Amino acid sequence: MTDKEEQYLCQLLTLLKSTRRLETYTQDDSGQWQVQPGSALAGDDAKSHPHEVSHSAWHALTVAVDHLQCLRSSILAEQSATQATALIHTHAQASLVRGAFENSARAVWLLGPANRLQRLTRGLSLQAKEIAQSHRVRQIAKSPGVKTKDDRLQVITDLLVAAGASPEEARKALKARPTYN
Repeated sequence: MTDKEEQYLCQLLTLLKSTRRLETYTQDDSGQWQVQPGSALAGDDAKSHPHEVSHSAWHALTVAVDHLQCLRSSILAEQSATQATALIHTHAQASLVRGAFENSARAVWLLGPANRLQRLTRGLSLQAKEIAQSHRVRQIAKSPGVKTKDDRLQVITDLLVAAGASPEEARKALKARPTYN
């Protein structure tokens, strides 16, 4: 390993060490995840119940942190006070980095707009995507749910309309489901 590569590895290990504090936010019962009463996000949740926008954002953050935890544990083979042994995989760890970036970006994308209807549309469009995917899995498993896919999607459409979208805008927004590209 060259001196430059060793410097990069030390920087990476330092960055990954700093992710430990993120674990405390996502894993303990500190209440960090609770939405503050009266906040814009509390208003979003009231309008999107039972598909709270805050739950989608929190899920994205916990998935991102989980990817970082896995990355750290996959790199650090051994560690002592004076030495660390690293294991670099040529491809798999890049997938973990991608998962961390994508899910962090998803949380920012969900919470970023100043406009409530836009935040609700984004959060509920993610729910529509989940409904479509879970319906597909149920079809494959030959295990129909209590409610049909259309019934579940109608609940989301109704939430968007109640929040101020026209029925056509709501249907259009929910058909344009977000994806990672």
